Amino acid sequence: MANRHYKKKGLFYFFSFFAVAPLVLLASFRASNVGSDTSFYQIPFWRDALLSHGGLIDYIERHPNFEAGYLFVNYFISLLTDNIVYLFLVIYTLIILPVYKVAMRWRKSLSPFLFMTIYCLVCYNELLSTVRQGIAMSLSLLAFNYFLEQKYYKYFSLSVMAYAFHTSALIPFVFPFVYKFVDKYKLEDCRLIYMSFSALFICILLNFDNILVFVINNNFLAEKFIEYTSKGNAFEGDLGLSNLIVKLMILAYIYFIMKLRGKSTFVDFFFLMAILDLAFSSLGIIINHLIRLSLYPRMMTCISLPFLFKNYPLYIRLGKIRYKLPFEFIFISLLLFYWYYVYIYGDFAATSDYKFNPEIF
Repeated sequence: MANRHYKKKGLFYFFSFFAVAPLVLLASFRASNVGSDTSFYQIPFWRDALLSHGGLIDYIERHPNFEAGYLFVNYFISLLTDNIVYLFLVIYTLIILPVYKVAMRWRKSLSPFLFMTIYCLVCYNELLSTVRQGIAMSLSLLAFNYFLEQKYYKYFSLSVMAYAFHTSALIPFVFPFVYKFVDKYKLEDCRLIYMSFSALFICILLNFDNILVFVINNNFLAEKFIEYTSKGNAFEGDLGLSNLIVKLMILAYIYFIMKLRGKSTFVDFFFLMAILDLAFSSLGIIINHLIRLSLYPRMMTCISLPFLFKNYPLYIRLGKIRYKLPFEFIFISLLLFYWYYVYIYGDFAATSDYKFNPEIF
């Protein structure tokens, strides 16, 4: 409804509120045991902010290994209230609103409804745990949108803000350079170049653990990241079969479109993002926590699938009649099954036992 009334600002904001509010409220009013990082990151930092009497600088200095943007939000909200629900309201508004804004800015090229549906199925549950990274992901996605619109000041500003919330935002910072490279050197014309890059990337992935340890030991990266390596002994390696199947099916679909419809910068870029998603997910074989790096290219699925559904429909001819193949239904059904199996049945990210925070009543 918001998309239909985009030019009527009053109705647009009215319907947009009811599109965004449920997602924000569900995340904000949850109990403290929902989300694997809630009790580990969010609650301790919030309590420390409430007890901090030395000012913002003192609060940030007491947590040198954590990003200043997230600490600032905690401290600022703690000056206004002692109820953590209001902190969550601010945080999840910062997470959901930029994503919704991107969906609406792409409304002429894709279905915003499908965009948000895919976002809820592949990203939303993750964000109940990855709060700092969740903000960085949303700001990075909006930044990339502004890059495509050639609004470079907004792109750079939002990229810096994303980095202030989570240092992993360096990953999506390179996406525009990948897009420009693909735009200049099409996959079909420069296979040798991409094969060489792929071989180099595979070598890096295979030695990622050793590389990360080396970088940390030489003080190029904060010591806290040692927990993301085999030296941390905090996480076991794993790569779920359902996760792998979904990624391979998306990759195969984009590749089929790419081969069938010829050269397209967007399709080539989406194909590379799907490969990056699979590659970063494979790091989970080393340390499970590293799967979170795949969340950045995974978010591009919210754009790529609806974009391809609308702009590259596939048909089958039976006699004299052409029938559109229902790829929207197929992939939404697949992702719905994936969401249920991983986040409800499998309890990944500790979200299956969702319930409201009793303190709000």
